[in-house]
Amino acid sequence: MSKIEIKNIQGKVIYTYEAENATIKDAVENAVKKSVNLRYANLFRADLADANLRNAKLKGADLE
Repeated sequence: MSKIEIKNIQGKVIYTYEAENATIKDAVENAVKKSVNLRYANLFRADLADANLRNAKLKGADLE
């Protein structure tokens, strides 16, 4: 079981995702599906290619 923590830009965990062979893409998509507020999430260098981010709350998130 893999555990992915999405943290905000201050380092506080804002979402935790656990699944077999979990990826950051899986974690972000799951958070979006659950309407988790990912404002100011630190997603620096996260591979989100082909991720479904429709309705994502990503204002202020670090996506570079």
